Amino acid sequence: MTVGSDALTDVYAKLNWATNRHEEMMVIFEEYAKPGGGDERPIGIRFREADKPAGWTVAFFNVDRAMPLEMSLLAADVVHNARVALDHVLARLKDRFGGDPGRGSFPTWQTDEEWQNQVVKKEKGGALDGLDSSAVDLIYAEQPLHHAPPEADPLVILNKLDNVDKHRLLHPAFIYTVVEDRHPARA
Repeated sequence: MTVGSDALTDVYAKLNWATNRHEEMMVIFEEYAKPGGGDERPIGIRFREADKPAGWTVAFFNVDRAMPLEMSLLAADVVHNARVALDHVLARLKDRFGGDPGRGSFPTWQTDEEWQNQVVKKEKGGALDGLDSSAVDLIYAEQPLHHAPPEADPLVILNKLDNVDKHRLLHPAFIYTVVEDRHPARA
């Protein structure tokens, strides 16, 4: 059992690894997206103001060269290590407050009914089995079911992205959410 200031060392290690993979992914993306000699570039974006609904801008994307496979692999690594960090948090809570740290994953329930069925009413084998009620209360307080809408909660999105990567083919897509809003009045 890890205690004291070292208790979350593995959590921080996973998050640092994810951060490093993100930085590596961005270097590849910037190389992929930067213009070549002249105006040619693998990704072209044109903007047009939409007539309806008023005030909207439509973006048209033109992709001349496939995105490097490494971007999908690195994006998946970022997501997976961020998700695993949550499971390490649960394991450290079990180290301190009871339960088997080698069993269960950090829950991300979207409804109180799911929480009741998977945690409260479940007698054995649930992710929080054996965990002291104070730790269960802490995890409950962080559940997406408390946020509106629950499906937009970052924990739910992270969990879904991780599951998609584990069970489906690589995605030939890349989303980067830090984008300046062209319409600050709508922000």
